[in-house]
Amino acid sequence: MNHTTSIKERYDERARILKENHPLGIQVCLDSGVANGVLVVRTVEECVALIRRIILNELEFTVNCDEKEGDRYLFLRETVSGCVFRLMTGDKMLTNAFWNFYLD
Repeated sequence: MNHTTSIKERYDERARILKENHPLGIQVCLDSGVANGVLVVRTVEECVALIRRIILNELEFTVNCDEKEGDRYLFLRETVSGCVFRLMTGDKMLTNAFWNFYLD
């Protein structure tokens, strides 16, 4: 394996971690309580397509549902990057904490 390949693999792995399960991938805006995602792309073409869609307000999304420990989570994924853009938790305690904090 050459040096260039190992660098690419390292950055591909970092991108995968950020897209799939890193806590910075989804952050909560403290003013609104909305969980916002990070959009990670790995090619120039994807970056161009993503920036174009952002500027023209033409982002496209899919909605995915996942169940964990009996709680249902909804994920809004941006289609170019495949990244989670918004998240709605199904955890009853987190939902209750959200509404108690942000109703004021």
